[in-house]
Amino acid sequence: MIGNQTTISFNNSGDSFFSNESLPILPYRFNILYGRNGSGKSSISRAISAYVSDSSMESPHIEFDEPLNDDDKKHIFVFNEDYIEKNIKVEQDGLHPIIMLGEQVELDLQIKEYEAVLNKILEEKSQLVCSLNTEVIGSVANKYEDIHKQLLKQLRKDGNWADRERAIQGKISKSDVNDVVLGNIIQTGKGTLSFQTLSEEVLGGIKIIEQTKGQQPIEWNCPTLTNDIDITYVNKLLCVHKEIPEFSEREKNIMDIIQGKYGRYIGDSQVVFNDENVNVCPLCLRPINSVGKESVIQLVKRILNKEAETYKNQLAEAMAKFVEISLKIVPNIDNKLFSTAIKNLERDIRVYNSEINKAKSILKERMVNIYLPYNKLIDEDNFNKCFHNVEESLDHLDGLVKNFNQVVEKQKTFKENISKQNKHLAYYELESLIKEYSDLSENKNNLIQLLKKRKEDEERVKKQLNNLIAQKQQITIALDFINQALSYVFFDKDRLQLTKENGIYTLLSRNKDVKPSTISVGERNIIALCYFFASMFVDKNNKDKYKDASIIIIDDPVSSFDFENRVGVISLLRWMTEQFIQGNPNTKILIMTHDIQTVFNLQKVRTELEENKDGYLELVDKGISPKKGLFNEYKTIMIAVFEFACNKNADKKSSVIGNQMRKLMEAYSSFVYARDFMSISHDNDVIKNIPGNKRLYYKNLMTRLVLNGESHEQEAANAMNITGFKFSKEEKIIIAKSIIMFLYYINPKHILSYIPDAIDVLSQWSNDGFDESSID
Repeated sequence: MIGNQTTISFNNSGDSFFSNESLPILPYRFNILYGRNGSGKSSISRAISAYVSDSSMESPHIEFDEPLNDDDKKHIFVFNEDYIEKNIKVEQDGLHPIIMLGEQVELDLQIKEYEAVLNKILEEKSQLVCSLNTEVIGSVANKYEDIHKQLLKQLRKDGNWADRERAIQGKISKSDVNDVVLGNIIQTGKGTLSFQTLSEEVLGGIKIIEQTKGQQPIEWNCPTLTNDIDITYVNKLLCVHKEIPEFSEREKNIMDIIQGKYGRYIGDSQVVFNDENVNVCPLCLRPINSVGKESVIQLVKRILNKEAETYKNQLAEAMAKFVEISLKIVPNIDNKLFSTAIKNLERDIRVYNSEINKAKSILKERMVNIYLPYNKLIDEDNFNKCFHNVEESLDHLDGLVKNFNQVVEKQKTFKENISKQNKHLAYYELESLIKEYSDLSENKNNLIQLLKKRKEDEERVKKQLNNLIAQKQQITIALDFINQALSYVFFDKDRLQLTKENGIYTLLSRNKDVKPSTISVGERNIIALCYFFASMFVDKNNKDKYKDASIIIIDDPVSSFDFENRVGVISLLRWMTEQFIQGNPNTKILIMTHDIQTVFNLQKVRTELEENKDGYLELVDKGISPKKGLFNEYKTIMIAVFEFACNKNADKKSSVIGNQMRKLMEAYSSFVYARDFMSISHDNDVIKNIPGNKRLYYKNLMTRLVLNGESHEQEAANAMNITGFKFSKEEKIIIAKSIIMFLYYINPKHILSYIPDAIDVLSQWSNDGFDESSID
């Protein structure tokens, strides 16, 4: 909880700005901290800001005398350059300057980010629209349309898909070609069959469809053929050799008969001669008795032995297997569709039957001549081939009949199958174009989807952008207070004024628009300071504005201001400081500055608000030094510069004398003239008291030597020691003499009132001991 005893200290955690000792910066209710640029003031304010916002800060480490909770942190306010950068922005909107404050700045940053995102989306959207514009030569859509037209044209071409589909569907004109048809062909693909096979099936199917139109199913059962003839066995049988036995003269004669033209009867001899009624030989017609018949029977049996009989039986059995195929198995179909297949089947049957008869002739011949060597064989390969040809022709005809019957009975299904094959065939024919078309189609669809996504993104970002704009317009600030504070600073209510119209804040000067380029850094900072105080009053009524215990840190509030504005800012600070201190006894304020004149002015304010408390704090040498009063400090500095000019302890003080000389000049110009040293060193009314031969030196050279620039960066680089690295000790002594003599020339009573014992030295320097005009 923030209380009257609450203090903030810094511990060094490796930060070069601070010493290892604790640095208390809130010992009083109203605290003034003086420090040259680069001494660590900005680090203090930023560290406190980081502490309030819970940002990670490794160094320096802040310590409160008692812990603060999150609600306490809401009552710690820091004004510094970061605050100004974050909370105020000036832009041009047509002829009007737009002022954005606080949350408006953050919202405006978000708005610009969304606008950049929206512009990128619109640019991408425009490129996508161009790619999808068929009128743009070379665009994806243009190439797509070109290939699309080529595909449709090819599908309509004579002999291609549309022409074949007309025949399949039995139409007079070609089938329609459209995107649906093209999509189906692409989706169907080319299938698994070869192009040649597909062509034959589609064209054959078309013929079947045409020839089966109005037909009845064919009644025919395809017979099953079997071939159990073992040609290898038969050929081996034909090659069997029988030995001829030893015969008598009569037996040889009978053998000649057997081998002659009557040999076919020899097998019947036993039946003939066993008949009692046969008394005459059927061959020689001579009478024969029973003894003679028996003799003949025995003789024949001897010639035709059992082995020979068995062999002949084997030949007979083999020959019995050679059976012709009847032409009756060929159906009688009166349809041109089957004429070729029927002719081929009849031809193959006749060829096969011819092979059957050839084989039977060979067997018969062998049966007659069983004792002679035999070299005629059946051509097994040819025989089997002929049978296989019959089977193939029969199967082909059977397939045609079945297809025919299927078409007749289920013509719709058959047409669908042939139509699908027609799509496969069309894919084959246009494969290269389809591949290019599919790639372009995929690319186009991707672009369409991407365009759809970009349109959705556009709507989403526009919605978010409009919400941010609405939020920005709805933000209200304490406009009356800010204008009151501005009039307090400028002592003129019309000098600068904020107005609000349609949720937009504009800046007027003398009731006229101000160009952003004419708004100075100082004016911007004044507006920021006014808003800083106004932001503390959010959601508070007038009587409760200052009642909460707060810690207020203000870093360099009067930098970059001319004298008139500095007076106004000091007046504003006095007003606000008084209100906050009186509003709550526990509120504490810290104002930091690098400007000695501001320290002087704030000291007067502090003296008015808190009696007998005219001191201030100085941040120097990585530590904080309390100062009792500016006038005592002024005298100390003047004596130090004078003693250095007299070369007293010059070696020891050389490193810090530059800062002391500047403090001396700034304090004097503030006390006496309420102006900065730069202006009085160029003021003719001031330097008229300087001897004529020395005026040019003090007017020009002193400015370069002592007031070595105002920028934070340059002064930080010089470590605020204006003579620290440019001049030798002897040159610094000359500069110190120059400053003392400058003050002596323009106001001798003033300098002698602080160092009365210096009159002799100063007179000597003035007369002949120190000639400034000789310094280049």
